[in-house]
Amino acid sequence: MVAEARLSSAEIGGLWKSYLQETMSVCMLKHFLQHLEDTELILPVNKSLKISQLHVDQIKRIFEIENIPVPIGFTEKDVD
Repeated sequence: MVAEARLSSAEIGGLWKSYLQETMSVCMLKHFLQHLEDTELILPVNKSLKISQLHVDQIKRIFEIENIPVPIGFTEKDVD
């Protein structure tokens, strides 16, 4: 029987950092979309937002599978 490999502390730290970066990106990109005046930038900013949201969801799922507390990350409350 092969034991499942657990995440190392370095891997957990990397995921934690990425989670915080991506949640910050989601907040910033949503803010940009609300104030964007150049219509040519709407599609690339939307695409970036979707990618960041996907990353947040994927990392959150990894934390949940590994029974590691999910970081709070950045939220709309952090945007002024």
